[in-house]
Amino acid sequence: PEPNSVVLALNYLSPPYYAGLRRDLQCSIDSLYIHNDPTVTVSIDILFNGTIVPSGLSANGRKNLQELSSNPSAGQYRKTLQFQYFVSSEDSGIYTCMVNVSSNYVSSYIVNASISRTNEYDIVAPKPAVVLNSTRYHLPNHPSFNTATLMCTATLQLMTFDFLVFPKVLTWSGPSVSGATPATNPTGAVSESSLQQTYTTAGSYNYSCTVSVNVPGDPTASTTEAISIIVTAPSSPHSPVNTTAVNIRYNSATIRWIVPSIAYTPEEYVVLYGINSTNMNGLSSVVNGSTNFRITDSVLTVDLFDLTHDTVYYFRIRSTNTEGSTESSANSFKTREKLFLLSAAPTAPPSNFTITTNTNSRSLSFSWDPPPLEHRNGFILTYNLTCYETVGGVVNLITTPSFPRIVNESGSAQFVLSGFRPGTLVNCTLTSSNDAGTGPTAIAYISTIQETPGGPPLNFMIHTITSTNFTLSWEPPNLLLQYGMITGYTLSCTELERNIVPSLFPINYTPDLTNATVSGLRPFTAYSCSLTASNAVGAGPPAIDTPMTEPSAPSGAPQSLTLTLINSTTLTLSWLPIPELQQNGILTNYTVGCNQIPPQLVPVEDTLEMTQSRYMHNITGLRPGVVYSCYVFANTSEGNGPRAIGNITTGEDDKLVNNGGNTGVIIGVTVSTSLLTVSMSVIVILVIYIKITQNQKRQSNNEIVMDCSPAYDVTEFKTNTADDILMKNSPAYSTVQQTQSTVEPVYDTTNDEYEIPLPPSSTEYEIPTVTDKSDL
Repeated sequence: PEPNSVVLALNYLSPPYYAGLRRDLQCSIDSLYIHNDPTVTVSIDILFNGTIVPSGLSANGRKNLQELSSNPSAGQYRKTLQFQYFVSSEDSGIYTCMVNVSSNYVSSYIVNASISRTNEYDIVAPKPAVVLNSTRYHLPNHPSFNTATLMCTATLQLMTFDFLVFPKVLTWSGPSVSGATPATNPTGAVSESSLQQTYTTAGSYNYSCTVSVNVPGDPTASTTEAISIIVTAPSSPHSPVNTTAVNIRYNSATIRWIVPSIAYTPEEYVVLYGINSTNMNGLSSVVNGSTNFRITDSVLTVDLFDLTHDTVYYFRIRSTNTEGSTESSANSFKTREKLFLLSAAPTAPPSNFTITTNTNSRSLSFSWDPPPLEHRNGFILTYNLTCYETVGGVVNLITTPSFPRIVNESGSAQFVLSGFRPGTLVNCTLTSSNDAGTGPTAIAYISTIQETPGGPPLNFMIHTITSTNFTLSWEPPNLLLQYGMITGYTLSCTELERNIVPSLFPINYTPDLTNATVSGLRPFTAYSCSLTASNAVGAGPPAIDTPMTEPSAPSGAPQSLTLTLINSTTLTLSWLPIPELQQNGILTNYTVGCNQIPPQLVPVEDTLEMTQSRYMHNITGLRPGVVYSCYVFANTSEGNGPRAIGNITTGEDDKLVNNGGNTGVIIGVTVSTSLLTVSMSVIVILVIYIKITQNQKRQSNNEIVMDCSPAYDVTEFKTNTADDILMKNSPAYSTVQQTQSTVEPVYDTTNDEYEIPLPPSSTEYEIPTVTDKSDL
């Protein structure tokens, strides 16, 4: 198996791993190398502390080992250990995923892969969530404000399982906590306990609530939440600050102030006002303060009516609680001059209405001035601002920020609003109003700054897949997420097995396209493809699809073809497999054959199914003393690949096989070692001992070894040594001398199994011969 293809992990869970949860521990292998190969056997076991866990339900009924979701045809195998629930003290230990991959091939080399991966899962008691709060503010000896009700709420979801129930224990600490109520529903998801306290003395009272959950045999998990109850001493109100008059008209005004904090009991506020700073006998309506004792810097307002135009008024704010009253410092304002032409609304729009962008693509700055004085027809009370956005030709009222907006200003205005959609045309209208009505509209347009698209192309799909091509189709991203004009699309694909991006990617497409065809892909390859949409700013998030190209005929020939004579009618062909990147699918068989030169009508040919030895085969039934062209090619379900070809000459019957008691012996030695790397060394030694009875002299005239491989430029025959016995008077010798033993290897790409090329005219073959010993 390839690296990282074996995984042992807890499914559907991320840390922390809580006891009591029902989860699966799955051992899996996903391997393209063993994809749909019937000759490969895969077995998976899960071990606990070195002992294989047996299939089925354990004796205590808590563990169940099963094979789930296995798909051998896709190279996917699974073994799942189902925990009915975790208990750390019983289930902690070393779990091992053991995968055994074996083949029934008798191969000339061995590949071993070792994968080791360690994951630790710390199973702990579930930790509850705790919230402790107080329902009221607390004042000593002041009914309805001197009693605190504290509530401790503990939450632990998924508490009850088939076998385990985790009770929660709630413990209070603090003054006089013995009266706390028992926890409600201690074994449920939510438990509560309350504590009621009555205070007679000011001060700070500290409480805490601790919630614990215990798993048998394991440490207790607990959570503590603390709270401090402040019991406030009696005091008069704090003085209001930042008093001011706003929205001043000829006969009315709004008084505004800030309350820093509530001193004791809830407060009431009233505005004292008059035209004399020492005699403020006018009173506003009463404003009730907040009952939230924790609130600070709250803003309060009250309106004054029936004022005299063009008059100075003095005012102060009086704050009252159960302990007394305080007043703010005095302030003043002047009502406006009364205009008697109030029968008409403004006759001109607001001036200098401007919208500008900011560095933030989602915010806009607004500014304007009132209508010209001669067109106001009175005092401007409010402005009405409404904005719309145009997306895909559709105009919609903008809801974030919300419009229309009423701006209570009489003069110029300037402010920033956030929440607009990037890359969108925004058009806004602005009107001003007086007591008589609303005036004409000012209009301003602007486009917000673009951002990269916020969504991927829609309905991205890859289909019509062949061995080298596929077609992709898509639609533009959601209009509301384009954030500008789409300028194009980019496709990038990664080969999953090799984790590389082929050179033909990335591919860019114009914005008007919604489909395209990609060519030049590698057959029988899984890809992960992403398509992104871009605007002027950049690319958005990708849409993903994972196609796999169809298989095709092999594009490469078997490697390192070697031809070795066994006797005058039999030879052995051996080779190395086609490089993986050239197989283009699952190899179904090899075809091996030889044809004499000049060609026969029918060659001597065998088809080796993949269940047989794949890299060596004997060809029999050859004719002695004949030049043969031999070949081997591989096949997938889609056709034949190119051939590896080599030429060789068979020996003569009485010279090679039985030359006065001569014996031919083939000795093959294959060495293959290493767990993570494969080294292969093949030594093929053809030793022919020739025993000549009278002079016991050893001859080596019958040795022929030929290598045909892309790794070699020349295929060599062993030539005769000085003491070789050459049959100079052989009838074939003069003819054979026309050829010398240098043959270029040939790789045939025609796939025509009967068309065997003739050797070049310049090629010579040297045939070993034996003469009569009298010639010595």
